[in-house]
Amino acid sequence: NLWSDEQCRQHGIEPSIQKSLVIDQMKNLIQPNDLPMIERSIAEIIEQGGYAELEYRIVGSRGVRWVYSRGQLIRQDGRPTRLIGINMDITERRILEDKLRELTRTLEQRVEQEVAAREVAQARLAHAQKIQSIGELTGGVAHDFNNLLTVITGTIDTLAEGVADRPQLAAIARMIGSAAERGTKLTSNLLAFARK
Repeated sequence: NLWSDEQCRQHGIEPSIQKSLVIDQMKNLIQPNDLPMIERSIAEIIEQGGYAELEYRIVGSRGVRWVYSRGQLIRQDGRPTRLIGINMDITERRILEDKLRELTRTLEQRVEQEVAAREVAQARLAHAQKIQSIGELTGGVAHDFNNLLTVITGTIDTLAEGVADRPQLAAIARMIGSAAERGTKLTSNLLAFARK
């Protein structure tokens, strides 16, 4: 395997020392998790011909780096003889892609949280509007009821004086007066609820 100076540098090898690597030396540079994929791709290209494109990681003196590799098989007399191609260091691109994926993921989470918060706020607003409507209705009913009670309480004293000499009718007048007092307390409670 003959490598260019740049390919040697990408893999953390001093170009002036070694430009040819044996298969085992190459395998030692590749991230172990990526090696099976590379071996499968090379086997496929040898069997079927054509070219292959891969992205894989190498481990060298510069740490873990991502490499894009595109290679084409050369045959001579029907036998595979060489694999020629290019390698490009795409570490920065992969880092940016990972950052973009993470940004997209967190953005989606933030959007979900914002939507959930708005739904909660809308539910609270709808509940508050219902309570306000109930309060307004209650206040209106209480005022109307209070107007009726004013007529009843205003006339009960006159009625009680008129039937004071008739015990049965006087008892009925007292019952009406008690009911009017309970109605007044109920109206007061309804108005307090409406104000809340």
